[in-house]
Amino acid sequence: ATTNTAERRAQVAFSPLIFVAGTRLLVKRGSAIRSERDLPAQRVVAVRATTNEAVMRKLSASPGRAFNLQVADDFAAALESLSSGAADALAADDILIAGFLAGNDPRGRYAMVGNPLSHEPYGIVFAKGDAALQACVGAAFRRLAESGESRRIYARWFLQGLPSGVRLGLPMSPQLERSFAVLGMPP
Repeated sequence: ATTNTAERRAQVAFSPLIFVAGTRLLVKRGSAIRSERDLPAQRVVAVRATTNEAVMRKLSASPGRAFNLQVADDFAAALESLSSGAADALAADDILIAGFLAGNDPRGRYAMVGNPLSHEPYGIVFAKGDAALQACVGAAFRRLAESGESRRIYARWFLQGLPSGVRLGLPMSPQLERSFAVLGMPP
């Protein structure tokens, strides 16, 4: 899953929308941090070179919003910073946080807080300038939408139990519904 940004579109091509995520905060349960308004003077970790890091840098640069932004090399390292107390909050895509909470937090030690701080339209990346591949990808997405298979695939991975038994319970976003409808998904 890769966020479709203008900078990335200059280098690669993207499939139609496959998911919409947003930067949210993960905190230890009982934390005083409930939203981005509580971040000034706190320590926040994000994964290096992600859209989440960029969102948090911009937020911290806002007047009266400064906080200490730390970067980690990957999600596991960012989680370790939060777990060890080196960071007070972790900023990541809400789907990554939801997956972590559903499968790795049986004692309920963590919580996702606040509203999305960004809009992360995910797509599948492929070589730019390959017209035949672009047409094939577009046709495949239209077939999936028109047959209703897009809705069934979404339900399988985000609403029903996963093979591990974990259930994310994430309803389809209105933007993803609209995107699939444009491709021909029946209501």
